[in-house]
Amino acid sequence: MSGRQRTLFQTWGSSISRSSGTPGCSSGTERPQSPGSSKAPLPAAAEAQLESDDDVLLVAAYEAERQLCLENGGFCTSAGALWIYPTNCPVRDYQLHISRAALFCNTLVCLPTGLGKTFIAAVVMYNFYRWFPSGKVVFMAPTKPLVTQQIEACYQVMGIPQSHMAEMTGSTQASTRKEIWCSKRVLFLTPQVMVNDLSRGACPAAEIKCLVIDEAHKALGNYAYCQVVRELVKYTNHFRILALSATPGSDIKAVQQVITNLLIGQIELRSEDSPDILTYSHERKVEKLIVPLGEELAAIQKTYIQGIQQGIIEGEFAICISLYHGYELLQQMGMRSLYFFLCGIMDGTKGMTRSKNELGRNEDFMKLYNHLECMFARTRSTSANGISAIQQGDKNKKFVYSHPKLKKLEEVVIEHFKSWNAENTTEKKRDETRVMIFSSFRDSVQEIAEMLSQHQPIIRVMTFVGHASGKSTKGFTQKEQLE
Repeated sequence: MSGRQRTLFQTWGSSISRSSGTPGCSSGTERPQSPGSSKAPLPAAAEAQLESDDDVLLVAAYEAERQLCLENGGFCTSAGALWIYPTNCPVRDYQLHISRAALFCNTLVCLPTGLGKTFIAAVVMYNFYRWFPSGKVVFMAPTKPLVTQQIEACYQVMGIPQSHMAEMTGSTQASTRKEIWCSKRVLFLTPQVMVNDLSRGACPAAEIKCLVIDEAHKALGNYAYCQVVRELVKYTNHFRILALSATPGSDIKAVQQVITNLLIGQIELRSEDSPDILTYSHERKVEKLIVPLGEELAAIQKTYIQGIQQGIIEGEFAICISLYHGYELLQQMGMRSLYFFLCGIMDGTKGMTRSKNELGRNEDFMKLYNHLECMFARTRSTSANGISAIQQGDKNKKFVYSHPKLKKLEEVVIEHFKSWNAENTTEKKRDETRVMIFSSFRDSVQEIAEMLSQHQPIIRVMTFVGHASGKSTKGFTQKEQLE
């Protein structure tokens, strides 16, 4: 092989020293060479042949190590002499520190969104993938889009071969999943799938060496994450847990439950103000605008309170609790959201028969309900198919502002696009700005979209809501959200 580049098998073999390279190390773009070999580039055909040879020999090396290391619990002493961290992208000190810590202790990583929890997970998974050639590495996330996101990270960031990875969901047949557990080494799945496979013996629990848990704050009570960990410890104590969360818990008690349930021994916590991540934090400016309810909304609010506090309804605590939700909707979202809520009671879709009967006998309430119906009955029918009269081109239908804050929102959005377009005259530049508006309810999202649709083409509106059965407005499935 004198004068030729060394194959991965020659670079990484049974006689490897602590200073030797290992497969998958990407500290540069050159391939390892034998001492004294020429650095002149090989012809493309020869290089392609070497790549093919390396792929074959890499598999052979893994198979050899698998047989040699079974007596050590599957740990490969030559690969385990070092751990690998990617340098093909800028090295962030906090990511390097957390990755190193997570390799040697069950760790809960708490990082703000967008600062690289997925990257850290990919590093840890790759090193356990190297250290245990016969072991399994498992990544769990609550939803399919999150699972798919991690597959991309492991392939793009750390270069785990795609042929060694697999994604499993509830739609994957049980017999197929059992085969995948046997043939693949890095598995991506939702926790319920793992619970099912553990319970029926399809998952080789003793072979799992690294378990990554995304959205770890969900590990409370009898959630599937907790069931998985409890089941695994019945077979082996020799596996590493890496838990990831941007929000570990609402209080100390909840955080302690997560730590206990996931066998956490160390916490790596960073906030947006932490010195080592300030450089990478996204700058945010928050401006709070207080909008008064206004005379009309306040009058309706007063009438509504009188309706739920007098007459036969008084003392009916359960009914008041239900109706109080409508009161909150009125204050937070406006008259239209209140009307939709009351419609659900009066047409029976909410199943609140007693509330419907009591309210129907209340004269003040029925006057209020009829008033709201005159204002928003049309919008309820258009909301059912997700297309407003304005979007259909019906200019005769005037938009009704059901809350004063909608007008303020409209002003802020219009001003943003007008000022941006004034400073950026080309079409390409104009398309470089976006506005995201978050709202708690689907009906409110539709209302905001209908309001802003009046200002086409300055504003181009799109709603983005999740898929939920039984809802009038069609949302996106998880697959559509991912796309």
